[in-house]
Amino acid sequence: MTSSQGDVQAKARAGLTSHGAAVFADIARAVGAHCAVVEDEHARWFVYWKAAPEAGLRALLLEVVAEGEQLQRPVVTEVLKYVDDVEGARWVDLLAGEDREFAERRRREWALIRELETRPRTLAGEIAALSPWCQRRLIERIADDVVLRDLAEHGVSRKIRHMARERMRLLRRAQQLLDAATTLPGSPAAGLG
Repeated sequence: MTSSQGDVQAKARAGLTSHGAAVFADIARAVGAHCAVVEDEHARWFVYWKAAPEAGLRALLLEVVAEGEQLQRPVVTEVLKYVDDVEGARWVDLLAGEDREFAERRRREWALIRELETRPRTLAGEIAALSPWCQRRLIERIADDVVLRDLAEHGVSRKIRHMARERMRLLRRAQQLLDAATTLPGSPAAGLG
């Protein structure tokens, strides 16, 4: 087997066309992973993970996913963290079957998380339809009592309900400490209220 035949077979194992492998190499250079090997799935994932938050690299990521990358679903779901709902739909459209269904659910869940970060509201009627993954992300990212109380009461599992109660407790304690610090004599914030 010649060296070029070996290169073609390695790229095929990665699911990439020759053009896809070249695009991968461009992304790897852009994120400073100059030695990343296209045949190494872990190295490719690291490169894609580093590139996903970078808006300037998303066109290249879109291109490499369209070129047959076997890591399509993880790449798409990672990018969904960083894009709005409209752009997320473009990414989801690259996938088929179960991969598409999974990514579509993640897209909807990220849209909800972003909505609740800016406009908290009650979720009690929606919680049963949310994945445990989404419920955990809400607990991690939302500091509003309405959302956390709903999750503490209606979360899908005992662990999620506990996490929500614990987050509310920690947020209350942090607020108490902040309030106490601002009322100490000599505190820069003392006397401002």
